[in-house]
Amino acid sequence: GPVSVQPEYDGTMWIVAYNSNEIIMLNQNGKVVERYSGPINGFDRPYDIIRLKNGKLLVSENAGDRLSLLNEKGKFEKYIGSKGIGLGQMVGPLYLAQDDLERIYVTDYGNKRVDVFDKEGNPLFFFGKKTTQFEGLKGPTGITVMDDVIFIADDYDGVMAVPVTFLNRWCKDQFEVLDARNYTDDVRLKKMDTKIINTGSYVDGVSKFTRILIKKK
Repeated sequence: GPVSVQPEYDGTMWIVAYNSNEIIMLNQNGKVVERYSGPINGFDRPYDIIRLKNGKLLVSENAGDRLSLLNEKGKFEKYIGSKGIGLGQMVGPLYLAQDDLERIYVTDYGNKRVDVFDKEGNPLFFFGKKTTQFEGLKGPTGITVMDDVIFIADDYDGVMAVPVTFLNRWCKDQFEVLDARNYTDDVRLKKMDTKIINTGSYVDGVSKFTRILIKKK
């Protein structure tokens, strides 16, 4: 099935098809005009695709533990990275981003970090490991760079505080509500099977921000 899309300025788009190991070009009417399965040995579970600032395309291969650099038309040029834990290596790469300095960022789910390459694909460094001031990434997935700030979606297993609007899209099979003391009359909580814990969100002992506490099941 499709897992990522790269829209183009002319209205066409590239679709990453994970199960069929290919990228698909759709025209402005949504019709398939091209299918590409990579080099001779093919893509190995392609996951994300972005167009780099130099016009070339970059595809992450989740099972291949590598990136595929393609030309402007989507034809293979070279691999970037390999399987492993060292600099320039990755395990289960997912999503891609590029900053204004043309550095390439890869969420390395298996190594629980973000790998960084220069615009030519040479490894620079990685980050996201545990330090004395940071618990470390648990399972980085989505990533984007905006105004020189890197935003990473992390697969966190602990308790999270979210606004009440979370209930609009609440999936009961995925998340358990631990605390909704300020919203016990909300119709969206009437059929809850879990017990609500009476804890709150406080600043200096005063309730300031009403939040719902949730945890992934």
